[in-house]
Amino acid sequence: MSLNRLSRGGTVCSLDGHSGYWSEHGDTLYGRALIVHNIIPSATVACMRTALWVWMGGLFPETVDVLSGSHYRTMRHGRPIRVFARRVDHDHVQTLGDLNITSPPRTACDIATMANRSPGAAVFADRVADLMHTYRFTPDDCAAILGANPCATTVPHAKAFLNTVRMYYEERHHARVRERQAMMPLRKHYVSRDERSEAKQKTRGDNWPEGERGKGEREQCQYLQG
Repeated sequence: MSLNRLSRGGTVCSLDGHSGYWSEHGDTLYGRALIVHNIIPSATVACMRTALWVWMGGLFPETVDVLSGSHYRTMRHGRPIRVFARRVDHDHVQTLGDLNITSPPRTACDIATMANRSPGAAVFADRVADLMHTYRFTPDDCAAILGANPCATTVPHAKAFLNTVRMYYEERHHARVRERQAMMPLRKHYVSRDERSEAKQKTRGDNWPEGERGKGEREQCQYLQG
């Protein structure tokens, strides 16, 4: 069966008409990590949009973005390789299987620094906000990372991009809070074990004087309803 037919059927996601990957592998975090590990050059770190795809999925990016000190002129599966020579702290690089990849907060910061050069920056702001909610970090965490590199010429653009991300982030946060509040069950009246035992004794009339036991059921009803 041809690649085109498999691609049309949704079994395979085509990359360049000659290669692709199984769609079910692209649906999982470690599946995407394996795909990218087989695409990027050895001894490099997946970053930028490639890292965002590994963390979040979606459409495979149009470029293969890596951290490296080398230059690569050849295409990889129809995608040019974009090399970034920036230094990244070891704490900002994680390992998924055999793949070295920038952490979610670092990935968000890297995308922010390139926002002024990318068309459709608002789309990436939306996806970065989703990345933050999925991996539980905030725009302030990214601002702290950028603050550690105050001399970077891209920091002003990155901070402006993060302000846009913050709007999406807070919008999602408030929506989730409202959703949780709507799902909270109505508070039920709680009767302690001792209170239930006392009410039961009143119903039976235990230790009640003769002639008073008939009040038990009526008082229990009033007690529980009150």
